Amino acid sequence: MPAMKKFFKRFLYVMLALVLLVISAILALPYLINPNDYKTDIAAWVKHHTGRDLEIDGTIRLSVFPWLGVDIGQLRLHNPATLNNPTFIQIEHAKARLRLVSLFSNELHIGELALQGLQLNLQVQPDGSNNWSDLLNHASATPTPAPSSTNPNQKHKQFRIESIAINNAALHWEDLSAHSHWDITGINLRAGPLRQNSTPLQVSLAFASQQPALQGQLQLTTNLTAQWEQLHIVLAELQLQLDAQGPALPSSAMQVRLDIPTATFDQAQQRVALPSFTLSLDKTTRAQGQFTLQSFDHPKLNAALTIPKLDINPWLATHSDGEITAAATSKPAPTVTTAHISLPAQLNLHANISIGELWWRQMRVTKLQLPLTIVQSRIQVQPTMALYDGELRGEWSLNTQTQPPRWHLHNELRGVSTGPLLQALSGKPWVNGSAEAVADITTEGLSPDALLSHLNGEAQLRLDKTQIPNFDLRAWLLSQVYAQLKQPPPTADNKDRTVFDSARATLHCTNGVLHNRDLLVTTATDQLRGNGEINLLKQSIDYSLFFTRTAPWEITLGDASLNLQNEPIPIPLRGSWQNIAKPLPDILAVIKRLQQQALQKKATAVKDKVKQETKKLLEKLLPR
Repeated sequence: MPAMKKFFKRFLYVMLALVLLVISAILALPYLINPNDYKTDIAAWVKHHTGRDLEIDGTIRLSVFPWLGVDIGQLRLHNPATLNNPTFIQIEHAKARLRLVSLFSNELHIGELALQGLQLNLQVQPDGSNNWSDLLNHASATPTPAPSSTNPNQKHKQFRIESIAINNAALHWEDLSAHSHWDITGINLRAGPLRQNSTPLQVSLAFASQQPALQGQLQLTTNLTAQWEQLHIVLAELQLQLDAQGPALPSSAMQVRLDIPTATFDQAQQRVALPSFTLSLDKTTRAQGQFTLQSFDHPKLNAALTIPKLDINPWLATHSDGEITAAATSKPAPTVTTAHISLPAQLNLHANISIGELWWRQMRVTKLQLPLTIVQSRIQVQPTMALYDGELRGEWSLNTQTQPPRWHLHNELRGVSTGPLLQALSGKPWVNGSAEAVADITTEGLSPDALLSHLNGEAQLRLDKTQIPNFDLRAWLLSQVYAQLKQPPPTADNKDRTVFDSARATLHCTNGVLHNRDLLVTTATDQLRGNGEINLLKQSIDYSLFFTRTAPWEITLGDASLNLQNEPIPIPLRGSWQNIAKPLPDILAVIKRLQQQALQKKATAVKDKVKQETKKLLEKLLPR
């Protein structure tokens, strides 16, 4: 027994000596090995695996106990030599800490991961090439080691990270092919402590662009819960605040806030879910919605957005004259270009946008519903809305399987009061009445000129119980007639309005040219017919109106009078939309025709009388 005790005592001394030796070696390791002596080897390894030059200007420091850590000073990874900017990525300072004893436990304890002054420069060349694809090619060419066989019952190590910090980082994006340049600066990220439960996360940054001229700030806060092995991530109480300024924005400023109670990403179930979210815009517009994505290979999306009230006028440019219009640009000569769009054939989207009240200029639309479906590369929208005592229903589709993409638009307008509608659109109630219309058209392309040049279809228009306020069509015609005859017009009872019983027209469109042959406007005593065409692409019109008075209508010419009842008076409309000639009734042609008819009638009467007198004379001279 005493020998056994002596053996264990000596064994403990030996083990203690070995432990002290190991601890001493670990503590002495940073003094025995200088990591800065291996900068050249590190740069060579990076060059071999990335094809890029690595430059380490700062000092590398190691620590071992109680934290196994590394501190690296300034380092730069260079761009290919063909680029003007030599630096791809630059880091002012980086450090990482791992508690040494946690290597021998079931939980890895990482103390701190920090990056200071990260600068990343991304650039797209005019030919479309970029300065990061070569890194991806090197990474894909590097063989990935086969995973070692593991015991399925073996427990994976847990981990915790005290903090992750990125301070004063920046991303510079330059696309020379699109003349776009973005600077994202002041990127700060704070996360931690990271455990298996919820982890606070904060992100803030600033951004700026020259084209479009835009700048602003973004802040994000949330609590992150993740199971990294299964890639199951939950973001709780997510708040995103965006403040942007720029001339392209309404009032040169915009504030957006997004609140999401819970957002879930599940790789195993291939699902992203936002059961609810709230979107606030400039403290005046508030929207609520939901979103789910199922299957990443064959994505199926479901979304809904409800907006009680939306005013889009602040998003339109305001000119010095106070009129709210879209930003105006000079229109070049019409050219037809071909544009293409493609959607993944696997995409399956079902969404609905509901707007209780929508304002555009002075026009008010209520109960707007926009169901949207994308299936097999076909986009379908079936809008419905209440519009000034009536409603609009549509069925719109876009087929992206064909190139250029093909549109089919069907719209039905029922019982809309035209007076309030035109008052809202133009500021004047040009026509008061009840309007109905049915249009079924097709076109193809994406640019405005392509859409117009391929426009085909038919539309039927109808107006009932219609009035044109502050305009008496017959009085205007009389004034124009007597002005052309250089005579004072007779005194007339001006009703200050024109009343139509009904108006009908059918429009046929062929490759952007509207044809109409059956315009008919009727009143108790008048008719207005029309035919001609309107070229939408050339913005020109060649149309003729014909006014007919069905009641007696006499005008005086000197000592004579003419009855214009049932005589069509042409009113030509010719020229471009910008320089259309003033419509004038061609009364002189009508008068000339009537006078010729009168002279012909008189000549015929004289001829008949001569024949009769000649016949009587012959009967007297040549009795039977």
